[in-house]
Amino acid sequence: MAKVEKLLPELPFSKTLEVYYVKRYHLVQWGIKTSEAVKGNYWETVDYSTNCTVGELKGNVLTKIRIRPQLRSDYTTAEVLANRKAYEESVEATEKAKDKLWPFGEYDH
Repeated sequence: MAKVEKLLPELPFSKTLEVYYVKRYHLVQWGIKTSEAVKGNYWETVDYSTNCTVGELKGNVLTKIRIRPQLRSDYTTAEVLANRKAYEESVEATEKAKDKLWPFGEYDH
């Protein structure tokens, strides 16, 4: 793996984006972490991390390059916060609907 690492490019690193190499079994992966502070709330952030498989190894030989998946990357903090709020509201509505079923429950036995 050390031989392969030397051939890999320099990866970005900043306060809001960190990309790093992940050594995992027979895969070459980039780990990606991003974090953005919510405006008006210093302590609240929107965070995400994932691994992206770049290729496959057999020993120290790169045997396959994986095709990059076409994933969405243009999320905004406002959109994530709005989606979280909508989710919380739907969970609350679900709980209220379940309460109305009492004492019958969700299913018949």
